[in-house]
Amino acid sequence: MAVTMTGANLEPETLCLTEAQWEQAHAVLRSEFPYVTVTDARTDRAAGAS
Repeated sequence: MAVTMTGANLEPETLCLTEAQWEQAHAVLRSEFPYVTVTDARTDRAAGAS
């Protein structure tokens, strides 16, 4: 899966991650950067799931 990260006034960063790698990265983002909003735009996910 391709993951694109964007931030205010920053260039987007796109990475290719496996599902397991994304789940691990998402957990780290939530625990270490709780002020960052993560939006999962995959069509097979429930709306707002993060």
